[in-house]
Amino acid sequence: MSRIVFKLNGSTEIASIDGSPGQSYEKEIAGPESSRGPISLGDMVWAVVPSDPVDKQIDLFSIGSQEQPSIPFHLQGLSAGTVPNIENSDLLERSFEQEVDGRKTVFTTKVPDVLYQYYQNRKRTLDWGGYVSDGYDDPYIDSIVKGLREFGERNGHSDSELLNHAVALVQQMEYTQDKVATGYNEYPKYPIETLVDRGGDCEDSCILLAQLLKKLGYDTVLLVIRDAQHMALGVAGDNSLSGSYYEHGGRRYYYLETTAGGWKVGQVPQSVRNSNGKAEIHEVNSRPVLAHKWATQVSPEGGVTVEVGLRNVGDAPATTAEVETIFETPDRQVVSSKKKSSPEVGVDSYGEVSLQLVPPDTKELHGRVRIFLDGELHDESVSEFRKPTKLGQ
Repeated sequence: MSRIVFKLNGSTEIASIDGSPGQSYEKEIAGPESSRGPISLGDMVWAVVPSDPVDKQIDLFSIGSQEQPSIPFHLQGLSAGTVPNIENSDLLERSFEQEVDGRKTVFTTKVPDVLYQYYQNRKRTLDWGGYVSDGYDDPYIDSIVKGLREFGERNGHSDSELLNHAVALVQQMEYTQDKVATGYNEYPKYPIETLVDRGGDCEDSCILLAQLLKKLGYDTVLLVIRDAQHMALGVAGDNSLSGSYYEHGGRRYYYLETTAGGWKVGQVPQSVRNSNGKAEIHEVNSRPVLAHKWATQVSPEGGVTVEVGLRNVGDAPATTAEVETIFETPDRQVVSSKKKSSPEVGVDSYGEVSLQLVPPDTKELHGRVRIFLDGELHDESVSEFRKPTKLGQ
């Protein structure tokens, strides 16, 4: 007698039988009425004989079919991802001129075009504070912060003068709209985008200035003033400062206008004063930010394994990440999909998720990988289409 074990997707034991060679046996291993319950369409069940060091596989079935699973060799080596490769990228040089207390200064930074494209392709969210957490832009933001600090040290600037210099850099950008209290939209820019574009709307300038001030050691919040369709920055300060402020978490956050030049901490434009002035306060706190890359490996025994690599470039651990892999036809018909939770991915760390699917070997397909955080779509990439391989080709 030999023991035959049935394993779901090659790992989890779901049933077993004892049998002799040459004999026929029937056993329900899954289904609505079984103790195991149903198994998802597209999952695979291995039949193996346990042995040391490696189990001996004797059969393999795709759920929903009595036939052997397809072997889609045309999907071998399919890959895509969002992790930017900036090593050999062209550089986009941008200079920013501003005037503070009658003196003109110029700061220059060079941003890889690949990094700019990475940010342009990232998913947009109205979780504005999260735009400050992405660490891929740190070297380029840091270069500007370093210039601000060095200029301040050479000229004996106080902390408040250093703050005003950073504010002027953003307020006086070439394409930051010079109309005070410009409205926000549903396409916020990442700081690198605002630098390369030399400006943006109110939420774009707020996000950029929040990141600059965070690196200069200031605590900030984003102030969303719905009645005025406007966003401003709140800068933490004590009661020695004057001007308008909001209280949050036991601290005072002084109003700071980021559109148009000349506005100081605590000064509020009349157009904002004419509204009720009530603000939603969004914290600029730590958040995970995931980028990814993936590739396929076709098994000669059937099915495809998709290996997804995750990188957390944010400033908080990713504890709720999920990875979904989809194979679909040119007309967007989904023929195989699977979703799986990821282990925690720490700050500046990597994680891996492996998914097994059984797409058909007779259809033109591409792969799509989606990353979810807290149940919301966070990142996504799509490969090229591949046509089935014909014999003799």
